Amino acid sequence: MIKKKVNEKKYFVISVLSFTLFLTIWWICTDVLKLVPSIALPSPTTVAKTFFVKLYDPKPDGGTLIQHMSASLKVAMSGYIIGVIIGMPLGICMAWYKKVDLFVRPLFDLIKPIPGVAWVPLTIVFFGIGSLSKAMVIFMSVFVSCVVNAYSGINQTKDVHIWVAQTFGASHLKILFKVAIPSALPMMFVSYIFQESSSMPWLTIEQNTAFGLDIKKIPKQEKNERVAEAMEMVGLTKFKDYYPNQLSASMLQRVVIARAFATRPDLLLMDEPYGQLDMELRFTLEDELVNIWKNMGTTVIFITHNIEEAVYLGQRILVLSNKPTSVKKSIINNLPYSRDIVAPEFVDLRNEVTELIKWW
Repeated sequence: MIKKKVNEKKYFVISVLSFTLFLTIWWICTDVLKLVPSIALPSPTTVAKTFFVKLYDPKPDGGTLIQHMSASLKVAMSGYIIGVIIGMPLGICMAWYKKVDLFVRPLFDLIKPIPGVAWVPLTIVFFGIGSLSKAMVIFMSVFVSCVVNAYSGINQTKDVHIWVAQTFGASHLKILFKVAIPSALPMMFVSYIFQESSSMPWLTIEQNTAFGLDIKKIPKQEKNERVAEAMEMVGLTKFKDYYPNQLSASMLQRVVIARAFATRPDLLLMDEPYGQLDMELRFTLEDELVNIWKNMGTTVIFITHNIEEAVYLGQRILVLSNKPTSVKKSIINNLPYSRDIVAPEFVDLRNEVTELIKWW
């Protein structure tokens, strides 16, 4: 850390000295030795004096420096805003709708390699040398960048995020606005790659938990109650305003579980959901899963490598073989809930499953 600060200080001193040396050489060449005519290269003192005078004096061109800067900024912003307004929607449509891409891509590929400055002669021919031609040059530069960034951003949408939205019944258009565009927004302005997770990086933990309910258009009061209940169940209430990149891997897994529980689905598919959780929380969520099943009649397909977990949760245990995979045996588990993991009948069933899968 100390070495880094020393290097930063050294870099700053060198930068200041270099700039001072440049100004000194400039001043000697123009004011002292007069090697260059002032009309070709004004001295630094002349430039500084003119700069401060133009801040308040409109002579000789009828406008102060601030007025000229404002006019230039207005032209630049006009070109920029129009480029964004047209370029981003076009890029999104090209990425999301393949027919649009097939129609527009050939023309866009023609203009994409052309640098912004190369449009100057053409804009002067068509629009003269006024503000419109300047705005058009800026527009073309921004337009191409926006199309490329929006196109790339939409195409980098994680498949797992699209899959999550599809499981809640979201339409193709709703997935575009709820998933693809929000995930692409950072890419439209900067290059950024999100960590792999089925949590939506642009939503808070509370918003992630409510994601399925928003798609299903659950009334606000009921939605808030379900979200609060689900987050409380997995111990995330105090983290509701956090974003996924602020949580650990195990906490992210809790977000996914809360989102699934909040929707109270007819069919719940769970692929080793508790593998990254600590023992105490895992037992709590297993009991909650049983309660959801009892209260709502939800059908649960639960994949696990934990034999005790399978015996504790399952009414029917399917033991699979090695590849090519098939059902080796189907075991009906009639042990009453809540199950005691040290009860003799529980241990016997656990041993039976163990005998079916052990490789030693």
